[in-house]
Amino acid sequence: MTFTHLGRTWTLYQRLRAGVATGDWYFKIDNQPRSLQTTDAKLAIRHAKARLDARAAAPDKYRQFLDATAARATLTVGQLAGEWRTAGCPLPNGTRRTARQAADQEAGLRLALRWWANRHPASVTQPVMGEYADWRRGQTTRANCTGDRSIDLELTVLANLCAWALARGRLEANPFATRLRYQNSKAVQHCHTYMPASDEELHRLVGFLFTSDDQRHVVAGAQYLFCALTGQRPGEPGILRRDAAYMDGQPSPGVRFTRTLDGVTLPMLGVAREKGGQNPAVKVHPALAAFLAAWLPWRDTHYGASSWWFPDPRDPERPLADTRDTKRLSLALNWAAAALGLPERHPHGARAFYVRVRRSQEVDDTTIGAELGHNSGPAIVGRVYGKPDAIIGDGRFDWLPAGPDVRIAWERLGQSR
Repeated sequence: MTFTHLGRTWTLYQRLRAGVATGDWYFKIDNQPRSLQTTDAKLAIRHAKARLDARAAAPDKYRQFLDATAARATLTVGQLAGEWRTAGCPLPNGTRRTARQAADQEAGLRLALRWWANRHPASVTQPVMGEYADWRRGQTTRANCTGDRSIDLELTVLANLCAWALARGRLEANPFATRLRYQNSKAVQHCHTYMPASDEELHRLVGFLFTSDDQRHVVAGAQYLFCALTGQRPGEPGILRRDAAYMDGQPSPGVRFTRTLDGVTLPMLGVAREKGGQNPAVKVHPALAAFLAAWLPWRDTHYGASSWWFPDPRDPERPLADTRDTKRLSLALNWAAAALGLPERHPHGARAFYVRVRRSQEVDDTTIGAELGHNSGPAIVGRVYGKPDAIIGDGRFDWLPAGPDVRIAWERLGQSR
């Protein structure tokens, strides 16, 4: 393939493999073969013209350009990832992510780099990403889990990495900018799949945890129940502090206060929100008030020196589960569900259960979305948290068990087996 530029004709070629021309395009400049780092013919011509223009305009700068090109030619995804991690996984414009956001990026890189670390960014194509998807699915060991959601999340993190590298001049293009979506949205199992089936099941699960000899189970049960009563995400209650105070005129997470709306005074609690959530407060409705009246004195008796509402019994100076790690909640919940012969239950299901109760009370999704701290409108409430066959306003759920067969969970606090 030839093209004309700066008064002469230049030839582009691909190297032969098994007698077939394939791979990146090359051309000779200064009697040296130079890779144009693309298999696209039109893009190769643009790259070649850019190099020729740079050489003609400023020979010294062109030499620097060649040095930078040579450095990029040997660059691997793993090397870029190392630079990005050292910088704190920032955004392309250099803005630092929060500690939680950076941790999420790190988590996405961890397994992905086992496959991508030694690969050159220029070698990344849709078929290569497909090869990665096949490999990644083979690493999934959980039953009924395809790994497709993890593939999408990890490729997104790699795209974030390369967007930063592109902005820093380390790459000429982001090879992950265009990628297929591997997760089938119709196959997604949302939070309501793993929530308690009823008020009674909620209290059976938590009551079982409250009677455990392992106080980590007791605290985990309390944090899970708090989420069901408030709609908080699993790790958000881990930020609540007993020594909380007003900061800049606003209640910090853990402050009890009141707010008067339309002449009605409502008890409120300052909370934390993940993911840029809004409305950092929840109403203290009667069921929540009754739970707090039992839980906080128990907590103060056993862990009075700790600052946290839900301390880690093995290290009370730290919360049991915060936004960085909710594994302890999962372990406790899985143990209780298995012991009681219940289906699989997840900590995030407590948030879905809150939605189920509020819908049962005939509260609209816009209001529920505000109570959850969502800033993306009511649609996500129905799509992610709302059970499709739930009847709105049926009055079947109110966070409290009906009848004498199931005791209210917090009445069993301290009754270890």
